[in-house]
Amino acid sequence: MDRDITLRIVLESPPAGVDFGIQKGRGSMYETIETQRSTGGDLVFEFSVVLKMATAGGSPDFGGPIVQGPRGGRFVYVDIGTLSWTPIAGALLEPFLKEAQRRRLLDRVMFGTDQMRWPEAITMAIDHVNRLDFLTLKEKEGLFYGNAAKFLGLTPEEIARHHGR
Repeated sequence: MDRDITLRIVLESPPAGVDFGIQKGRGSMYETIETQRSTGGDLVFEFSVVLKMATAGGSPDFGGPIVQGPRGGRFVYVDIGTLSWTPIAGALLEPFLKEAQRRRLLDRVMFGTDQMRWPEAITMAIDHVNRLDFLTLKEKEGLFYGNAAKFLGLTPEEIARHHGR
């Protein structure tokens, strides 16, 4: 039997002036809900998801419009919007990454995009990150690939294949 449960995500002291929200929907058919602008204190997001009870011998699963990813790898997007390429939001990227670096959390940050309307923005965002001289080459490699590979549990063989080896 399915039932609704409430999840809570707490962002601890995110950089001030940055908007955060929860993504509801998938692909180009989504909206950002519960948008909050950080003032430097903790941000709390609470939302319901559907807990799908396990069948005999199976594992429970989660569903609903906020839940993303395949069965066994479900997640929730915390959206920080166009943080890296628009002129105004681009100014927020540096303090965000500096704070993540200071807290030793850069290994939890991944570069990502679902930019379909302005694909040239992807190159602009990558160039912006590459120009940040406070990040080491290793940290930039983590942002662009390594952190996601670790999060996804890619094998050394998969990583080598992605790098054309």
